[in-house]
Amino acid sequence: MAWQDSDSELPSISANLKAVPPVQLVYSKNTEMNDSTILGIESVDIDSDDNTLFAFSFDGGSTWKAYTDGRWVVLSEETSGMNRESIKAIGTDAWNDAVTDRQYMIRFALREGGFVNRITVHYLN
Repeated sequence: MAWQDSDSELPSISANLKAVPPVQLVYSKNTEMNDSTILGIESVDIDSDDNTLFAFSFDGGSTWKAYTDGRWVVLSEETSGMNRESIKAIGTDAWNDAVTDRQYMIRFALREGGFVNRITVHYLN
């Protein structure tokens, strides 16, 4: 849109734009493992691209963690985390060391072209 104080033809305006969408953060609901038949988490399977990063909270979203070098560490960046292959490698003992309050949330950071089709949490029963 343009305005000018004359009868002459309006000037042509053009622009070239290249934009990358920002990283999108997606949060799951807080899942409580209240059923008496659930003894813990056995494993987590994820169907996603290789670039999407995942983090887990075991305290209702107050802190977000990743499993690295044999232990759970608190993440300081909201878009950091682990890829799906790293999550697949987490053992049952490590999951159960983390879910002491019997709850968890999952966060993932989608980048351009990223996708998450399914996250499956396998429980110990």
